[in-house]
Amino acid sequence: MLLSVLPLIVLHDACLLTVAAAPSVKSGPQHHRPLAIVNVPPFHSEVLSGAMEAVRPMADRTAVYMNRHVYTGRDGLRPLVASYPGLLMPLPYQQGERAKPVPHHKVVFFISPEVSLGYTRWFINASRPDTVVLMVHNADDPRVPKLLELHPRARLVALSPHVAAALRQRGFQADWWLAAWDAQGAVPAGRLDSRRRSYGSLWSDLEVAANSSMPSRRSKTGSRSALVTTSDVPWLKILGRPVKGEEGFLLPRAVRPYVKLYPDARYSRFFGHIRCSVALLTLFADEAYYDTKFSSTVLASLSTGTPILADAPFLSAYSFLNASTTWALQPGEGLVRGMQRVAAEGWAQHAARRGALAALRRELNARAGAYLGALMEETDSRAD
Repeated sequence: MLLSVLPLIVLHDACLLTVAAAPSVKSGPQHHRPLAIVNVPPFHSEVLSGAMEAVRPMADRTAVYMNRHVYTGRDGLRPLVASYPGLLMPLPYQQGERAKPVPHHKVVFFISPEVSLGYTRWFINASRPDTVVLMVHNADDPRVPKLLELHPRARLVALSPHVAAALRQRGFQADWWLAAWDAQGAVPAGRLDSRRRSYGSLWSDLEVAANSSMPSRRSKTGSRSALVTTSDVPWLKILGRPVKGEEGFLLPRAVRPYVKLYPDARYSRFFGHIRCSVALLTLFADEAYYDTKFSSTVLASLSTGTPILADAPFLSAYSFLNASTTWALQPGEGLVRGMQRVAAEGWAQHAARRGALAALRRELNARAGAYLGALMEETDSRAD
């Protein structure tokens, strides 16, 4: 069995699925679409795709605006969401010859507006919505008060109950909901960033396992590179996007035979590796992921049906997950021992968790869609 980091344990490359080329633009009038979803930055596409899945029943009443880098298919999201039946558009230009009027939408849902405060303000002024929904990732972001000043009927939402609770502790009214795309073999990439994930402890545990697992025999070729080792050392695939200053991502020599790095994989291959895995690892390097920040690994789990190998603090923070939808680490159990235990579980245990994750994804998506649908009904009633 293989294991990868977002991370995850990969079953077999044969599971990787292929997707078609980026679909042609779905045409349709922007007008008379009361709901708009707006994702300005060229990231957090996993949140965008989840929102699209949640509003699928309302697709004919929804306009989806996305960053032009994403819209043109450069990151591979467009093939992933090819089955979405609604209107997809690039973000409108603010000025210049290509600028066009932005239609009125009754409800506008912004993803990550805190990183694009200026554009969010411009879009609100141009579209004149009745209600604005602002989904923020970090509860301690200093720009939250400025966001709420952009519209008199602004709603603040988070992706997890612990982030919403942290926002309320700051004095802001906040709800939470989470939606996930049913990825048929794909999931968004995480960053290879030591500020976000701690690899050191994993390498140490893996190195101990590697050193204690001596080669049992040589292969028939007799070459040193073809030594056949015992099977109790977990194999990992590291999936992510390198950040500046950490391009090298050095691995200890002892663990190199068990680790393969896939940087900047497009969505189809990335999601395929995750779906064909038995567990995801979080490796949080920042305690804020338990207090004020949301981890995209949760969306990767929901989208692909791949359970997370979770410790007690994680399950406390992301309380909508539990022992039926994750692989819970046992008291005193390290990551490597946990990976070995999970890899040895029977398929019935794996299938049960994947089924539970699929059911949870449908439940969360229905809740997210109901939230936005209720806001549209509310604006309709005010108009009457």
